[in-house]
This record gives sequence, C-alpha cells and structure tokens, in this order.
Amino acid sequence: MERMVFGPVPSRRLGKSLGVNNIPHKVCSYSCMYCQVGNAFSSTGNFREDILSITAVHPMREDAILKLLHKTDDNKNILALLIEEKLLEKLQYGGHTYYLRKFSK
Repeated sequence: MERMVFGPVPSRRLGKSLGVNNIPHKVCSYSCMYCQVGNAFSSTGNFREDILSITAVHPMREDAILKLLHKTDDNKNILALLIEEKLLEKLQYGGHTYYLRKFSK
C-alpha cells in the first residue's frame, strides 16, 4: 500500500511541510479512451477517426490500440497505413510501444 502522508517536503511558504497523496495507487479520476491504467475506453466504431483523435492529444500504448482494433473489428493494416501516410508515429519508451499523431509543419 502506498503511503498517504510523506515528507518532510520543501515548501516555499513554510520551509518544510508534509506531502499528502490523496489518490490511491493506480486509480485515476479521469476516464480517457487512451488510458494505460485500465482498458475501459469507448469507441465511435471508426478506428481511423478514434486513433487520430486520441493520439492528437496523448500517446497511445500498443496494447490499447490492439484492443481498440478488436472493438472496431479492424485489422492491423489500417495502423500500418496511417504510419505510411505519415499521420501516426511509432515510438519506443520504457519497453513499450506508443503511437502519437504526427502533424505536418
């Protein structure tokens, strides 16, 4: 279990203070389609629109993309096509593969 109170931590106003973590471990107050904590994302049914909208604001992990592909009954070829069209970029970070929307300059 994560510690709820930790410290001392530096404080500009008080010099030293206690830190409070009021968010339980691996619990999030947002319900994002691209979430890497959980897989409860929604879909419009159009993979191309969904993936371009999501990755425009946040990188999406490959496992979440595969679940979205399954949910929309599409195959991986559409993902390769988006990369070929230079609309998506494939990135590696921390042992995971992420996809991010690529915008032209």
